Amino acid sequence: MSNPGVIVLSKKKLDKKKSFIVEDNIGEAIHLHYDDIRIDMTVKNYIELCDNVKESIQQLIEIENFSVDYFDPVFLDMISGYLLDLESIQFKKIALEDLQIQTVLFGGIPVIRRLNKSRVFKALHGNTAEEENYVQENLRNESNLDRVKKIYESVKENGYPYNNQYIVLFNNQNYIRDGQHRAASMLFEEGNKEVEVMVLNFKNNKYSLSAHPWIRYIFVINREKLRNIKRVGYRVLRKIYHLIKK
Repeated sequence: MSNPGVIVLSKKKLDKKKSFIVEDNIGEAIHLHYDDIRIDMTVKNYIELCDNVKESIQQLIEIENFSVDYFDPVFLDMISGYLLDLESIQFKKIALEDLQIQTVLFGGIPVIRRLNKSRVFKALHGNTAEEENYVQENLRNESNLDRVKKIYESVKENGYPYNNQYIVLFNNQNYIRDGQHRAASMLFEEGNKEVEVMVLNFKNNKYSLSAHPWIRYIFVINREKLRNIKRVGYRVLRKIYHLIKK
């Protein structure tokens, strides 16, 4: 069978030069790319490899209450570099209105807000602009609004936690690290109530968020910030150009 296309299933930059990429070569095989090395696998072999990796992670993280099944696979990939610093996992109850999220203002300035000010909660109320414009890091072949609707319907139908996947917090903070859609859906559907969340406690409170992330954003220059400034500046110049042209 000829290969009609390639879908990148996962891509992770390991350092400045090397990346690990998983490609689904439709009609052919799964390709794993690491630097200049390529490994060809059948779909069956790839699924077996994933099962073995999952089992290995479970054995390596000898923490009470830790289970790979508790986590969304994409989120687990995102925090994979943190797991060696994980000290304990606990469950606690917290009111939905006490949960917070990190979001961005115009120009990419990060801020901390309460859940009822989140883009997802606004979208559930019909104010969809912020959600539509948000760049989703772990989006998988669906629009932002489709994802909001799908998770809202899942929470209504299946309840929370579904498949033992909880809202995740870090250390002693109330910032949602995973589960914003589920939390916003419950707040929208049932109002403020206490829910059980999973708290990952790391050595020396590592990976905690600043209560004022905008301070670092404003006073520390990096490549991403320069790109954001460039994008915003370009939009402003375009608007000025069109105003002058009129």
